[in-house]
Amino acid sequence: KLSRAISQDNTTSLHAFADDLAIHGTCLKTLSKALRVMIEEAQPYGLIINIKKSELHAWGNAPQATITFRSQGRRYNLSSMDKEGKPHSCYKYLGVFFFTNYSAAVMQDHFLSIIDSYFTSLPDMIFSPKEAVRLINSQLIPKLAYRMTVHCLPFTTVDQLQKRIWHHMSRISKLPRITPTKARYGPTKEG
Repeated sequence: KLSRAISQDNTTSLHAFADDLAIHGTCLKTLSKALRVMIEEAQPYGLIINIKKSELHAWGNAPQATITFRSQGRRYNLSSMDKEGKPHSCYKYLGVFFFTNYSAAVMQDHFLSIIDSYFTSLPDMIFSPKEAVRLINSQLIPKLAYRMTVHCLPFTTVDQLQKRIWHHMSRISKLPRITPTKARYGPTKEG
């Protein structure tokens, strides 16, 4: 029924996987209808759509908006602005972050924060260079690579991320902080 609710609008698409739903569209009326149908169809199965966890995003140059609708005697409200009155700038769907303003600077800041929080979460100890490389290659790099697959990052951004990882690596291991880039990528079995 949800697919039928959006079928009249060829600019709207539904992406669903397990309990994650993303509805993309250009018409607020169609989005309101889809949300109303989704809430009504979920109730007989004992499912509750958590509107507090739901977000409305205005992409690119689209104006900020609010959707208000009634369903089963309740009033629902979704805004493209967060609690502080700022537009939502990214959302996570199936573990991938999507940025609504297409800014490389926003993506760079986001990935730098992932790198920083990863290294902050490590125990306060010194690793051998081999241990540090294994740790980063097995945990941090897959986390970044999966999220970066949907983004085309410019060289300067990738270079900045690489420098940040190296800075943290040299802090947690016995690696020197000033190492020529070429020397960092010698032919080793650890990769």
